[in-house]
Amino acid sequence: MAARLGFWAGTTTGAAWFDDISLTRLGRTPSAATWRILTLIYPRTDITVNGTDGVRRHLVGHMSQAQVQAAATAARAFVTTDIPALTSGEMVATTTVRVVGRTLTTLEPIGDGWWPSPVVTAADLDPRYDAVIVVWEPDVVDQATGVASWIGTAAGLTPGRGTGQTYTALIVAAATDYGHRNVFKHEFGHSLLFYFDAVGSAPRPTVDNHAYAWSYVHCGSGAPYVWQDETLADPIPHSIYNNASGFTHDYYSGTTALPSDPTTCLGITREAWASGSPRTS
Repeated sequence: MAARLGFWAGTTTGAAWFDDISLTRLGRTPSAATWRILTLIYPRTDITVNGTDGVRRHLVGHMSQAQVQAAATAARAFVTTDIPALTSGEMVATTTVRVVGRTLTTLEPIGDGWWPSPVVTAADLDPRYDAVIVVWEPDVVDQATGVASWIGTAAGLTPGRGTGQTYTALIVAAATDYGHRNVFKHEFGHSLLFYFDAVGSAPRPTVDNHAYAWSYVHCGSGAPYVWQDETLADPIPHSIYNNASGFTHDYYSGTTALPSDPTTCLGITREAWASGSPRTS
């Protein structure tokens, strides 16, 4: 803070005198980043697919009621606890959890498996929300043979959707059984990075959260990250997924940097957050 004539690199010349200056603490300026997040839980999967051997298979899977409740609890905790910590308070987020009554009878193929893409869940995507998080069941049983299999392709998948509503899909095990909410953090981080890059309000180059040790450092200090996942039972200071001081926190909060340029902050800065959300920007 300074009282001065002109500003950095300005051409103003002359002399100025200042008298009786005081500083007054103000309340934090409300962020424009009010995000509404819709969580859709699909407890039942019932699809018929052609196997690699050409045999048509009827595959059915379903979550237990305990899994449904655990997924809903994890989603709410991610939004109410993790997001404020990850964004340094720059995102004001709420979530509505809907347990979808209809069964997933179609899935989109990807790689060696399938997933509930935005095309598959289109009927349930509510445009009043900025973001959608889908939780689904990929553990199925062949109804003809009784053989169990896993038809997913990853713990989570997030497509880039430009400046529109963001979308991410998580398998129920990642949302509940893993003992952490790191998949929420990672996949939702993808969706935010895609969105703000499309809007053009975040610094470039955009952060790639499929990183490795020394891909990024903390902006300003140049400190590297502990390349290990934390769990809810064992939080690790400055780990890649630590809410308070890790890689995930830093790119959500705009304080990630390249080792070659540790003073240029990347990620989602305050200015990017203030640019709004898919509904408001």
